Amino acid sequence: MGALISAAVANIINFFLKYHLATKIVLTTLFITVLPVVLWNLVYDLLDISFTIIKSLLPSDVSLTLNSVSFACWFLHTFKVVEALSVVVSASITRMALSMIPFIGVK
Repeated sequence: MGALISAAVANIINFFLKYHLATKIVLTTLFITVLPVVLWNLVYDLLDISFTIIKSLLPSDVSLTLNSVSFACWFLHTFKVVEALSVVVSASITRMALSMIPFIGVK
């Protein structure tokens, strides 16, 4: 009877560990692949709308040569967003790798 109970407990723990691991893998994949694309599209659409509004408010003889790619590059370079994101992503990946080590990973 003890073997049956211990087998049932082991199966339950095994199921929850697999569920937890699968959830971590899916969420990590989504955050690394899907979230940057969604954020880029959101920022691009917001800049496109703002440039359209600015262009409609300017007189017709004034040429507006700004585009969203050059503005985004200037913004990223000036505020060093790329370097900051590099540090954040590498720290997150290191933490995720350490958390996968059994019994000694970070909590």
